[in-house]
Amino acid sequence: MKTFALMLIVLGVGVGVASAADPKVAPVRVFITSPAAASGFTDPSKDRADSMKDLRKKVAASKVLLLAESTDDATIVLEVLDRNEDFKRTTMTTLLGGPFARERKRSVVVRLNVREFTSEFSAEKNSYGAAAGEVVKQIEAWVKANRHKLP
Repeated sequence: MKTFALMLIVLGVGVGVASAADPKVAPVRVFITSPAAASGFTDPSKDRADSMKDLRKKVAASKVLLLAESTDDATIVLEVLDRNEDFKRTTMTTLLGGPFARERKRSVVVRLNVREFTSEFSAEKNSYGAAAGEVVKQIEAWVKANRHKLP
């Protein structure tokens, strides 16, 4: 019985080492900031600060991404560029709104930086948290597609 338990432990450790060495499984470290903070200044925008918190929560829950403590520690640096609230007209008939109603949409825009490469990602949802979650899903898909090129 002790031999069997020891064998399971050894096999479990071996599997853990193999999966940790697999570049498709290893999470990519991400640092989240804003353009002003990236330049060393404090960012006066509460909206960007709130979106940074939303993004950090979503990245913390990711199996593909891992929060980094600094830009030096990160493979990807995400800059929160903007966060907007917009009202869209819908064709839904409502009791008080007539044939058109307004639907509130919230969006988050970020810039992904990997060395000299940059790309913008954005999402629009009913809440800022949901928009941040959608941006993280887009970045996870980008990481999976480009994992072999990342440092």
